[in-house]
Amino acid sequence: MANRDSFSVWIFRSLRRIMRAVDVYSHKLSAEYSITSPQLLCLQTLADDGPLTNSAMAKLVHLSPSTVVGIFDRLERRGLILRDRSS
Repeated sequence: MANRDSFSVWIFRSLRRIMRAVDVYSHKLSAEYSITSPQLLCLQTLADDGPLTNSAMAKLVHLSPSTVVGIFDRLERRGLILRDRSS
């Protein structure tokens, strides 16, 4: 049992280090390029996979569709993407 508990603690600490690294990188992106990590992830996914619907993007980047809509709104306002809304 102690071995299992120590492995769980090791996993938790490793995840915290990863989360901290992502947070530091996100702040650097924001400060230097005025873009967030999720925005960059969406832009890179569009570059790799071409035009996508909101729901397809949400699945690929593991975000909720409503979050993706907000990201797309901000990217569109900045002129970084163009959206073709279907009727």
